[in-house]
Amino acid sequence: MPHLMRNHNAWLIGVLLMGLYAGGSEARAEWYVGGDIGGVFPNSLSNIEGTGTALGLPAAGTRFNDLKTSAGTSIGLKVGHYFPSIPWLGVEGNLQASFFKIKGQVFNGTGPALIVTSATTEGTARVYAPSLNLMVRYPGERFQPYAGVGPALAIIKTFDDGSTSANVGLNLMAGMRFFLKHDLSLFTEYQYLRTTFESDQALSSTLGVKGDYSASHLLVGLAWHFERK
Repeated sequence: MPHLMRNHNAWLIGVLLMGLYAGGSEARAEWYVGGDIGGVFPNSLSNIEGTGTALGLPAAGTRFNDLKTSAGTSIGLKVGHYFPSIPWLGVEGNLQASFFKIKGQVFNGTGPALIVTSATTEGTARVYAPSLNLMVRYPGERFQPYAGVGPALAIIKTFDDGSTSANVGLNLMAGMRFFLKHDLSLFTEYQYLRTTFESDQALSSTLGVKGDYSASHLLVGLAWHFERK
């Protein structure tokens, strides 16, 4: 799994660099870097299915109830570029790290070969999501609404005893940027991430789970802009 994550990260970084380089040689190319902080509001972990085996029986097809979550904290870093010849179009690389709670609750599963009766204790889940987004904006002097969409690589640790998964997902964002100075902006942003997770050995040394993960993020941050007209 670490090798898989390294390969996915290298792919994302490579695509990002190629996209950012596409207009970098033109005069007065607009670059920006920024950071943000805010809240993450995950939906319940859903469509959960067993993986591996239990007592020698296959867990595939064993369906579990959804796992309830509670809100947490999210922090992020971004670097972006808008093209001088098309000032409303750009690309942005974003890395968002989110931390939230999975509540203590009953966790039962029923399948063709297994019936699992279990429970979870409250614990912290961690999600690291680098993404590469195609951006559009209104290139106003002081106010700039913007939106973006792109692929993400979600690296998710859901269970203390389980493995860490790395799966491709979809990232959506929309926000408003206000320039405090010519090269400094304050922004508020909404992000939505949807992906899947897998956690081998989450329930025992041979029994794991997989399912769907989605979350909303409400963020505020600052960005520094370079070579802005």
